[in-house]
Amino acid sequence: MSSYYDSIAKGYDELHGEEQRRKAQIILENLDVDKTDSLLDVGGGTGFATEIFPCKRIVLEPSKLREKVKGDSVEGIAENIPFGDCSFSIVVCLTAIHHFENPKKSLEEMKRVSKKYVAVSLLIKAKEFEKLDKLIRKELVGCKIFEDKHDRIYIFTT
Repeated sequence: MSSYYDSIAKGYDELHGEEQRRKAQIILENLDVDKTDSLLDVGGGTGFATEIFPCKRIVLEPSKLREKVKGDSVEGIAENIPFGDCSFSIVVCLTAIHHFENPKKSLEEMKRVSKKYVAVSLLIKAKEFEKLDKLIRKELVGCKIFEDKHDRIYIFTT
């Protein structure tokens, strides 16, 4: 999957930026975030969408899209997040979970590194939407759910 994103890296934000930013805005409006918080953007591509968060931010991305991040980025995958427990106030994963090899492990890792919130958006047209929706609801018990044009957004308070 990395090679696909490597191939579209140059025009990624033009293709997906506005849609991703809209989801990030929904998440931001439903969290209590300030400049002392820290955010991990898992599978965040260029990080464009989460630039709106008023806090320190790191993008975790396996593809070359991370080279376009304004700020800090780390090469890595969601199934093996290279940070310690409770390292971030907020962990966000926008429309990426359906690409992960092991979504369950990814969710466990996101919860592990989060102190306050985990927010995940799932593409409604994803091949395994029903299965992933069920998994997310199971792993993020009690999460708030929001519907967007193309995605379902889950916000979990740890």
